[in-house]
Amino acid sequence: MLENKNVFYDLKARMFSGLFFGLLGFTALFYGGMFASVFLAFCLSVLSWEVFNIFASGRISSNSLMYLILAILFFVPILNYYDFYALPMLLCCAAASFFVLERSFLKLFCILYLGVSILIFQEILLTDGTMSNLKHLLFVVAVVIASDVGGYFVGRSFGGPKIYSSISPNKTWAGSVGGVICAIIVSIIAIPFLNYSLIIIITLASILAISAQAGDFFQSWLKRKYKVKDSGFLLPGHGGFFDRLDGILAAIPVYYGLLYLF
Repeated sequence: MLENKNVFYDLKARMFSGLFFGLLGFTALFYGGMFASVFLAFCLSVLSWEVFNIFASGRISSNSLMYLILAILFFVPILNYYDFYALPMLLCCAAASFFVLERSFLKLFCILYLGVSILIFQEILLTDGTMSNLKHLLFVVAVVIASDVGGYFVGRSFGGPKIYSSISPNKTWAGSVGGVICAIIVSIIAIPFLNYSLIIIITLASILAISAQAGDFFQSWLKRKYKVKDSGFLLPGHGGFFDRLDGILAAIPVYYGLLYLF
């Protein structure tokens, strides 16, 4: 019994911080408009700070250019809300990030990756047309959460061979498969709310779950590369926003592309 308790040692903290952040995010999505844009702006700024923190190996120092970039990034989703040169502003911020702390094209890519994912999320939520529907975003979020929760419980309950222990020592093949299965189950429940057939919904859920896991591995690889345990500290049990949102950030662009196919 003691061993089982140790396996799920961080469960309570993960549940409380996840519930708080989930309620905050759902409220922002529900109200939409500028409220959602400000929430996404806050997320982008925090995520970008966490990228700088990772690349500084957790020893980030005061840098005026860094804080200027973060301040400008905050306004990118707000500019996008008014259809006013958000993408060029993001490109400029990503380019400027190359000169902060460490001159790394990987860091430039990370800022673009985060920014584009946030803008696509906002586009799906706010743009008029077939993709401006809250249920699509809730579907993606639900599938990613199901994959994450399924992977957590199945992986820690059954253990087994690791997928890539040098990158993510806690990720097992059992957890990965369990995450995909849980994502499929949740997606089937969502069929009445979406105009997808059973085959398409299962295909979408599988692709999104694998994409989310790939995003998780990418973020884990970054932290290993720069010897950082957590990307940040704002979410107890999860670390930072990047630790919590890595799967959604990867799944959103994939779903946006898949919408054109299905």
